[in-house]
Amino acid sequence: MKYLKTYEKINVKEPQIGDYVICDEDYDISTNEFKKFIYSTIGQCVNCYNDGRRYPYEIEYQNIDIPSKFMKNFSNYSIVSERPMKKKDIKYWSNNKEDLELIIQANKYNI
Repeated sequence: MKYLKTYEKINVKEPQIGDYVICDEDYDISTNEFKKFIYSTIGQCVNCYNDGRRYPYEIEYQNIDIPSKFMKNFSNYSIVSERPMKKKDIKYWSNNKEDLELIIQANKYNI
């Protein structure tokens, strides 16, 4: 039997504003190189829209070094870059960034 500690938060079925995310795009226009970049970069959900938008989540990437060839894929505001995403593109989310860093490390070494 598993016991939840009082400070553990149960993961909800939808990413929430403030959650850290790892995305995986499968659009035809995205190159494999961009897909690898976005899958190995942690973003943060800054907006969730429930008004029927095609891309209801806004994912913010702060203080990361985005290669210039990928800048067209982001809306850039100096040190903050945002990208709209669908729910199916958000593969992992957590309110704890360290959880996602472990996932990235595991994927990097195929663990």
